Amino acid sequence: MKLSMKSRYGLRALIDLTINSKTEQVALNSIAERNKISPQYLEQVFASLRKAGIVKSIKGSQGGYFLSRPPQEITVSSIIEALEGDYRIEDEELPKEGKYTGNPDAHKTTKEGLKADVIWDMKMDVIKDCTPENINPDVPRDASAAALIASGLYELCTYVAPEKGKQYRAVADKIVDSLNKHYRAEPGTHYGFLLLHSTGHHPGGSEIDVPLNYADYFYLEALARKEALDMK
Repeated sequence: MKLSMKSRYGLRALIDLTINSKTEQVALNSIAERNKISPQYLEQVFASLRKAGIVKSIKGSQGGYFLSRPPQEITVSSIIEALEGDYRIEDEELPKEGKYTGNPDAHKTTKEGLKADVIWDMKMDVIKDCTPENINPDVPRDASAAALIASGLYELCTYVAPEKGKQYRAVADKIVDSLNKHYRAEPGTHYGFLLLHSTGHHPGGSEIDVPLNYADYFYLEALARKEALDMK
């Protein structure tokens, strides 16, 4: 999936707004300055978000923007739809066994499928001895951690020596390939979330094997960074 500049800026700006508008509205110029985005262009982005009911605004010298509803109720797909219109994420080839079927134990896919993406809640004692060859299928995968790591590795590629960059890139590509094949929701399902099978905090029993907003964000960020590297 290729994201336009409008969608990339929109996602960054909304994360900024979420962080900084907990008690009051945030001026558009301050969001633009922190994220190095043209205020004029960002105004167009927020006009689309306002029209879609994602943000609200207050006019005047002390005016600004704030989220129209709690951030946990706003999905990445709804943001992209507001900025891009209708969209679909498609693979050239997606194995049938990789599609989500509604089975709550879908994270217990084939051992071969699990090999490609060995990402867990890293604080779990049960995974200390786990390796790609020694997998505990009862431990939920964490697509959010995988997406975050892939995005970070793509960014690191631009800061290190070429040979090291190739190593980081290879690992990130492997993670993204696994996310594409085994963790994506079917279009129009699961309230518009893109990735399934994330884990918030397994030891605490919180958000186990669920879609998460930030998983979708880091997944799309990883895809955008991958695309930027491909174009070099």
